[in-house]
Amino acid sequence: MLGAMAKAASKPSALIDTRVIYCGDNLEQLRKLPDACVDLIYIDLPVFWGETKEKRAFEDRHESTQAYIEFMRPRCVEFASVLKRPAALPGLLDD
Repeated sequence: MLGAMAKAASKPSALIDTRVIYCGDNLEQLRKLPDACVDLIYIDLPVFWGETKEKRAFEDRHESTQAYIEFMRPRCVEFASVLKRPAALPGLLDD
C-alpha cells in the first residue's frame, strides 16, 4: 500500500507542470495558473514594528503597513482562486 501511495504522490499534476520553477512577479504568475490547481501556498509575512519603526531586511520595502496591505490584496484574491478546496495558506509571523 505504501508503494501505491508513493506512486500516487509522485504523479505530476495534470493542471500545471510541477517540475518547473516559475520566476517573476508572483501576481503575474498566479494569474497564469488555472483555478483550483494548488494544494498549499506558504507566505513569509514581513515584521512591522509600527509605521516609523518598520523592520526591513530586504529591498522590497513598503512605505507603510497600509501600502503593504494594498500590495497584498490582489495577491490574496489570486490565492483564493488557485487554491484547491480544502485550502491551506500557512504564514510565518516572526516575533
